[in-house]
Amino acid sequence: MPQFRYQALNAENQPLAGEILADSVAQAISQLEVAGLTVQSIGYASGQRPGLPPPLVKSDLPQLSTAEQAVLDARMVQIVERGRSLVPALSAYAAEMPSSRSRRQLLDLMRILQSGETSHAAAALSHKPAYWIPLLASAADSGDLCQMLQAFLRDYQPSTESSPRGRGGLVYPVIVVCFAAAVFWFLGIVVIPVFRDLFAGFGLRLPELTQGVLSFYAAITNVTFVGIVVAVGIVAFIVSRILRTAAGGRASGHVARPPGRSAALVQFSRYLAELLDADFEPASSLRLASSAVDRPRLKMAAWRMASQIEAGGLVESVTDRRTVTASVLHAVTADLPRRARTATLREISQCHAERGGAAPAWTQGAFEPISILVVGFLVAMTVIGLYLPLLSLIQALS
Repeated sequence: MPQFRYQALNAENQPLAGEILADSVAQAISQLEVAGLTVQSIGYASGQRPGLPPPLVKSDLPQLSTAEQAVLDARMVQIVERGRSLVPALSAYAAEMPSSRSRRQLLDLMRILQSGETSHAAAALSHKPAYWIPLLASAADSGDLCQMLQAFLRDYQPSTESSPRGRGGLVYPVIVVCFAAAVFWFLGIVVIPVFRDLFAGFGLRLPELTQGVLSFYAAITNVTFVGIVVAVGIVAFIVSRILRTAAGGRASGHVARPPGRSAALVQFSRYLAELLDADFEPASSLRLASSAVDRPRLKMAAWRMASQIEAGGLVESVTDRRTVTASVLHAVTADLPRRARTATLREISQCHAERGGAAPAWTQGAFEPISILVVGFLVAMTVIGLYLPLLSLIQALS
């Protein structure tokens, strides 16, 4: 049985440290919480730094209780029955989508809804929270197909791959880099040899800057160097295509790689709003929403918070509040009407989406002046390096 080293706070908010035996990280945390301790950090007693928690694996993550699983299975049957009426409309919608992971996920969802008996489809769908949580709206009492489809498409955003805007943002940097490379290569082929012959003909003593400029252009115009760069580019392109194809083949209910913090909070807040709007209890909503996001730390924090909410206590762990965010915790625990609670969580999701999109926008906006400065600096050094010997020559002739 592994031994874990922990740091925690007792009921008097005093720091404690020690070691505990448990089968997994989750069990160790549960034992410490039963003892009235608030875990701040936990890690393996050997082979790990005491202040850092060990990497989580799938077996360490908590699972739903028998009662919660029974409620979920019953709801799954209803979701599949109502979701099957959306298949023709979803098929038409998928036909208009470009080839992407989102389209493959939507086709996978339709395949599950149409597969065999309702119970079999419900069992297969229950393992893909990113699919069935948006379908909760279609399981409502309303029989209006248009409203059901609109509600599903509003909440169905399974893919966190690069958006078209993010990919389009790479066009400008690529054009700038290629244009700058072409200009420097042209200078190295046409202009620099003229100056090199001129300097050699007069036997001038070249400054270090001029020698550096000549060496730089000699390197970038070297046939071997150009061949290596082209070969590396071709290999990188082939590898990226292979990895993308393999990731597309593996993609199903979850994305190929875990989402970042902002993307995870966007999904978590939106799923939480849908679950609460479907009359799930706050604790169950926290567990199910965190299970739909591929972020083990977020899941552990959400499950601990759910247990504390069920026990009627306050969430005092600073780490958990930071992981789940204080705004989400307030929306879940505050005395609010259901509509206000879900509206707050959707607004939180939108805020995190805007915050996550702000970073790429800033980097794309910063690339333009930085690239201009870099290219201008290189051109300036080239001009100065080439004209310094000429100034010395003019002074000697005069």
